[in-house]
Amino acid sequence: MTKSDALAALERFYAAEEEYVKSNDKDFAIIADTLHEDVVMKQASSLPYGGEWTGHKGFESWMRAMNSVWSKLEHFDVQIFDAGQDTIFTRARAVVTLRANGQRYEFPILHQVTVRDNKIFTAEPFYWDTAALLAYLAGTSQ
Repeated sequence: MTKSDALAALERFYAAEEEYVKSNDKDFAIIADTLHEDVVMKQASSLPYGGEWTGHKGFESWMRAMNSVWSKLEHFDVQIFDAGQDTIFTRARAVVTLRANGQRYEFPILHQVTVRDNKIFTAEPFYWDTAALLAYLAGTSQ
C-alpha cells in the first residue's frame, strides 16, 4: 500500500512542527515549506493561541503564540484516517511542556487537515476539553 499525497504532506508538517517547537532560533522556514501559501489554521478561540490564522504570516504568528505557551509539543499513539482525496483526520495523545514552569500536560486531540498542492491547506484541531486545558494553564488543575 502506498502512502497518499495528503498523508505524506501531513507527516512532513508534523515533523517540521515538532522540530520548530524544539529549536532555539525558531526559523519559520522549517514549517513554511510544508504549508500552502493560503493556509488557514483554526484554533479554539478560548485558547491563548486561539482564533483563525491565515497565510504564511498568520501561521507564523500562531506558531509564535503557541510557542510562548509550550516549550515542547509531541504527538503519541497517532491514528490516521484518510478520508480520501485531500482530507485526513488524526487522533492522537498530545503531550506538551508548559514554558512557564516546565510541567508536562497530556490530552487527546483530533485534527482535521486538508491538503492542496501537496501542502497543508487547512488545519483544525478539536480539543476534548478546552476548559481542563485552560484550568491547567491557570494553575488550578493538576
